Order: sequence, then structure tokens, then C-alpha cells
Amino acid sequence: MGAKHTLYKVPGKIRLKSGTTYSVLEVFDKRSLANSLARGWHSTLEAAVAAVKGSARPEVPAPQTAAIVAAPAIADTPAVVDTDDQVEQADEPDDAPPTRAEMEAKARELGIKFDGRTSDKLLLKRITEALEG
Repeated sequence: MGAKHTLYKVPGKIRLKSGTTYSVLEVFDKRSLANSLARGWHSTLEAAVAAVKGSARPEVPAPQTAAIVAAPAIADTPAVVDTDDQVEQADEPDDAPPTRAEMEAKARELGIKFDGRTSDKLLLKRITEALEG
């Protein structure tokens, strides 16, 4: 097994007294080290802070459960969002079945008669038939 390397990334779950947050990752081989460095991890905490210091990304508060850790003096740097850590929600197609309210609105728009006893299945069938002609 190779030598252990401790890597750092800002922001993270560990909070410094200055408010800066960071994460720690330990790797044990050269391949993992190279991959982690390529993904934005740094060999020192100072390098991780410096990497985001000039960034214009918005500040994000750390979780309330983050531990306060005594660490070497580091310039006060606000926690920032690392876009690699953000999960972006893609615009997904709405392929869910229509709700009863949506079907009733469409039925009124198309002039289809229905009442509370009309099942969702029958109402959807009538709407589909009206739209198909």
C-alpha cells in the first residue's frame, strides 16, 4: 500500500472558528491522489482556501451540526459553493398522470359533462376522445 495523503476541499462539513468550512479526504495510492487532485482537492488546507478565495461564487452557510475545529490561523474566507458538489435539477418532462383537478379543468374547457360519480378513468377516456376528434 502507498503512503497516506490527506487532502482538503473548501467548502465542507468541518467549520473553523473563522467560519470557513472544509472537508478532509485520505487517499493511499498515486492514482487516487491524482484523481482527487483533478477533482478539486488540495494537499494543504491553505491551498484549498486559496483556490476559492478569488471565486465569485455565492456564500452558503454550513450545516448546523458542523464541528468547530481549532486549526492553524487562516485568513477569514467565507464558505463558498463548489459547483462539483451541487446537484443540479434537470428540467424533467412531466409524464405523471394528470390529477383529478387537471382532468376536471380540461373537461370544462372541452365542454365534457361529468360529475363526482364519474371515475378518473372514464373522465380521462372522454377527454382523450374529445382531443382526438
